[in-house]
Amino acid sequence: MRKGNNMAKKLFLSNSQINTYTDCPKKWWLDKQKRLRPNYKGSALLFGSAIDAAVEHILLKKGGSFHQVFLDNMNNFEVNGKEKNVTNNLLDIRFSAGGIDESLVEQGAVDEFCADIEIDSLEKSEFLEYCKQKRKRRSPLEKTEQKLYNFIALESLLQKGLMMLDVLDEWIQANVEEVHSVQKKIDIENMEGDHFIGYLDFVVTMKSGKKVLIDLKTSSNTTKYYPPESASESRQLGIYAQEEGIRDVAYLVVDKKIRVREPRVRLAFIEGVITEEHLDEVFDEIEDVTLEIKEKLSEGEEGFPKNTDSCYNFGGCYLKDYCFNGNMCGLEYVK
Repeated sequence: MRKGNNMAKKLFLSNSQINTYTDCPKKWWLDKQKRLRPNYKGSALLFGSAIDAAVEHILLKKGGSFHQVFLDNMNNFEVNGKEKNVTNNLLDIRFSAGGIDESLVEQGAVDEFCADIEIDSLEKSEFLEYCKQKRKRRSPLEKTEQKLYNFIALESLLQKGLMMLDVLDEWIQANVEEVHSVQKKIDIENMEGDHFIGYLDFVVTMKSGKKVLIDLKTSSNTTKYYPPESASESRQLGIYAQEEGIRDVAYLVVDKKIRVREPRVRLAFIEGVITEEHLDEVFDEIEDVTLEIKEKLSEGEEGFPKNTDSCYNFGGCYLKDYCFNGNMCGLEYVK
């Protein structure tokens, strides 16, 4: 009976969930079944969502400034259903040290923030080096230090985003003839009532006359993560292309590393064609993963072992300390 109930359970999967499951079944279980989530906002997710909102504004030619749309989305965010803002909740954002470009942050802005939090002004380069040394010693920053660090990291991302959006706006004006859809929800249901859900970024007709389904990405290493064949071999683009009846797809990738020389912001447009063979592989994989998850649900948590090889992927898993030590720091259960 127990197995039958679990097998009958309807799953709602997405491309990111499939990636999570194949990367580490334990992570999928804790996230989707136990609903154990970070109690902070990752800066990469915050930044990506704000860029998406601003590009949607550009594509739909809405009134007002796409710069302001970006800034508003960076300043107001949500953590597990709770509304937050940078003014009151700056410490609820988790920033990556590798994402900071101190050359984009004015010392005057740092001085003003130090005055706001009532500490003596600190020279930004010296302060960031101090933070780096504390990380090496695994020594946490004091609260005011963490606030200043987060402020510098946020200012860096804000300036990066504004520069990237100017280049994206130029690219869109130069290359896009017509916009067909933006942030369209995709919901595919199989015979058992399971769903695959996602949001395609945009479908456009290029000035060349070609209709293309495009996924917008930001990356610190475009060559590594988006090689020439990546669009044609993408699971996500394949699924969306099938639903939209489009075979021409592309990644529009913005390099997050701002260069000293021109062009300071680099774009890569990586085109591909989705084949029937690729679609067969994609939907076979989704079917296999869906069935495997449903079968393992009958075993409970034991059916979802951790994959220790993935603990340090992409900067480290936020659940690592919990999995090994039961440490709930930075985590909360979400209803």
